[in-house]
Amino acid sequence: MIKSIIFSTSIFLAITFNGCESHNDIEYIPTFTGDIIDNQAWYAKDTALSSTVLDMRVNIANPNEYHCKPFDDLIAPSRPCTLADIDGDTDASDDYEPELHVQMETDDFESPDYIANAEFEQKGKSTRHANLKSYRIKLDSKTDLYNGERTFQLNKHPNDYSRVRNKLAFDFFVEIPNFTSLKTKFVNLEINGTDYGLFTHIEKVGDEFLMNHGFGKDDHLYKAQNFGFRYNSDLALDEDGKPINPELFDEIIEIENGKDHTKFVNMLQAIDNATTDAQFEVVFNKYFNRENYVTWMAINLVMANKDTVSQNFYLLILSIVILFIFYLGIMMVQVEQLLSMQNGN
Repeated sequence: MIKSIIFSTSIFLAITFNGCESHNDIEYIPTFTGDIIDNQAWYAKDTALSSTVLDMRVNIANPNEYHCKPFDDLIAPSRPCTLADIDGDTDASDDYEPELHVQMETDDFESPDYIANAEFEQKGKSTRHANLKSYRIKLDSKTDLYNGERTFQLNKHPNDYSRVRNKLAFDFFVEIPNFTSLKTKFVNLEINGTDYGLFTHIEKVGDEFLMNHGFGKDDHLYKAQNFGFRYNSDLALDEDGKPINPELFDEIIEIENGKDHTKFVNMLQAIDNATTDAQFEVVFNKYFNRENYVTWMAINLVMANKDTVSQNFYLLILSIVILFIFYLGIMMVQVEQLLSMQNGN
């Protein structure tokens, strides 16, 4: 069945070479048409600094004002968190989530008198067991941002000995049609005067991403966790469009932004209700932009990526279109334009 073929990265050739003309054959004219167009000005904003390594300094007060249990004795009483607790947080799925309140500075972004201005934690999942850790730094202020960004995702990429694949991929994606990329930058991190070496900052997909790439701050954003484009009762909504069971909902696809999730569920139910190839073609032509989908499939083939079948991608829903943003492990790409507002759906 075409439905199974289209939503499987392993057997995509059957549907990717059906022509490159538009298949959004609809009678109404949407307010967002054509190929996905990224905000190129966002990448050029700090062009003068883009070829340099950003020196970032983190100062951790001792004792820290944030408290947690010792990473190696979780039954002990809480006490001020330490960097050792952050590095010792090897399980991203448990309830142990130590954070530090720190001062983050660069040469052109200073916090006077060692005033803490950011939260500091470890990031990643399987890489938490590596000796080289990755970190996330989130500024306290929602308005006093650094170059338009609030969150800094400093990736060490312990399995990439070159330390350049991630940034190289995103830099390439800026030039590829039907995508949006993410801003990246090499960062040299210093913690309490100790040089922790080179990291790659990768733009966070969140509120600032929506605004910086030309989307709306109220648009709906989801992150796939175990998602197969199937509706089930764990995704049920109440009359206001909110999940009846938020925890079960997030286990399938995590809500990053937005309140009323009716459009998202309508799209899933339309796919489920298409029981023949002909019916699915109608649904696919209504909700998807084929050029964007084929572009994403081609990127997966070229990069030999197998990790976006049910996870590691984002789904962005605008007022009149749905866009897929796929996270590919060493890269992030945006595909999928889904026209979803016909007849008010």
